[in-house]
Amino acid sequence: GPLGMAGDALMWGALRPLAALVGAALALAGRAWAPLALLAVYNVPHIVLRARGIAVGSNRGPSGAREVLGQRFRRIVTVARAACALAAGFVLAIAVRGGGDFDARRLAVAGVLFALTVVALRLRIPLTLIGAGGAVGGIVLMLLAAP
Repeated sequence: GPLGMAGDALMWGALRPLAALVGAALALAGRAWAPLALLAVYNVPHIVLRARGIAVGSNRGPSGAREVLGQRFRRIVTVARAACALAAGFVLAIAVRGGGDFDARRLAVAGVLFALTVVALRLRIPLTLIGAGGAVGGIVLMLLAAP
């Protein structure tokens, strides 16, 4: 039960929306492989989490739940939710402004924005503000592509 609840928090509360947003952003940018990215973003962590849960459960039984549900897992859930909020802002900006190619300069800006997201998490800034920051970041990314 507790493992299922924790898995739901990660998979349904963060990873599934993040995968959908990544797929939407890539589709809006005109990438034909957007559905494959969506499936990879969701299924790779999903399969890894299931395999790890089965391995820990087989080796340690019910006491292994403490290991799986530890501080590291909670951090992963928090970072995934923040990434989802940031991606929601990006997708909003891409949908409003239109797609475009992701050159090295725009990828560097996206990396800096994700690093700022991690800092915002450390400062306990609410996810709604992180999502708003993602929208501003997405707008900056789109303006970098403007002629």
